[in-house]
Amino acid sequence: MAQEAATNPDSTYRYAPYNRNRVRLRVPDGTLDYVNASAVVLPSPRRSLGSPAPAPASAPAPAPLRYIAMQGPVENSVDSVWRMVAEQFDSPVVIVQLTTMFENGAIKCYPYFPMSAEDEPWILNEDDAWDDGWGAELRFDSMETLEDGAIELRKLILRVAPPPPSAALAPDAGADADDADIEVTQTASPAPEPTEQVIWHFLYTRWPDFGAPALEDLGSFLTLMRLSRDYNTGGGSSGSSSSNNLSDTDSTSAAPSGPPPRIVHCSAGVGRTGTFITLEHLMRELDAGLLEAYPAAGPDLIHATVEALREQRPSMVQAPPQFLFLYSFLFLYSVLRRMWLERYAPALAAAEGGVGVGVGAGAGAGASTTSRDSTDGTASTAGDGEPAAKRLEMGDPFVD
Repeated sequence: MAQEAATNPDSTYRYAPYNRNRVRLRVPDGTLDYVNASAVVLPSPRRSLGSPAPAPASAPAPAPLRYIAMQGPVENSVDSVWRMVAEQFDSPVVIVQLTTMFENGAIKCYPYFPMSAEDEPWILNEDDAWDDGWGAELRFDSMETLEDGAIELRKLILRVAPPPPSAALAPDAGADADDADIEVTQTASPAPEPTEQVIWHFLYTRWPDFGAPALEDLGSFLTLMRLSRDYNTGGGSSGSSSSNNLSDTDSTSAAPSGPPPRIVHCSAGVGRTGTFITLEHLMRELDAGLLEAYPAAGPDLIHATVEALREQRPSMVQAPPQFLFLYSFLFLYSVLRRMWLERYAPALAAAEGGVGVGVGAGAGAGASTTSRDSTDGTASTAGDGEPAAKRLEMGDPFVD
């Protein structure tokens, strides 16, 4: 886990990112490079987790789905979040927020951007926290309400000012007269022009705390997924999008191919965020036709995907209703595929009866449950990567 999380005020929850894939700020040595965000990559359908039926060799492999899974910003992390955006992306940038700012009377996410035209532009890093002159201005441009209020799409503009040039060196007042004729003024290099990035911010308002989207909201949820992908590839807006370096853990590596990552967050950045990513990945598997002949005895792809996510960020997909939502939605989405009907109908029926959701190779198979700390309700972690629960009791506590 990131060592800074233990004392860093920017983390509200105990879900600190792993050091190996956390997103680091490019700041001077000795200053805080921490933001609670993890670089997450899922393989393309042709390299599907556990898929025994690869696509034809002639078919090009789609680029991997890439994300930055992030904790919802808190007041102290706003500057860090926007610096991360400026450093990791070119324009445009897509952010998907799956929580409202306030839920059930509790703060779930600090309002980290200007919400309307009435808000003045925000000046970021006014106190020069990193002592390198980085600064930026964030301003509201426009907002569109979609799907009967389920989606708020905002266009924001992030104007990043480069660090100021080095100051000229004045002659030493105690220098000899002969030395005074020597030009000692250092000519500064011309400062680069400020850059602007377009931010497309999707706020989804229909994912309730401690739950999953309702049946009547599935249409708006699918619209959210589709639009965020379209805008990320330039299909929903003008311009192209690219990523500078996803996690900056290896600045010498070549830039990844394919579309840039989307930033996805809820409150803790694990429950709803993990559910969104899991569902999008497996829907792409179904759309690619890779599960048409999937054997009933094959690996459980929902479980395998959650395992892969939890190797990259702790506790991804957290609550029993989120697992139930994944199985239920994918069952409905693939109702014409007999494999899904035969494989998951017993598990869904058992879950609705309060028995549990089978997540392993067989529904109701004797398997381990998610162990949780009795004092804070958080899932325990065995080793560096947390295993997904094989069987979830419907009475288990959940957080996100």
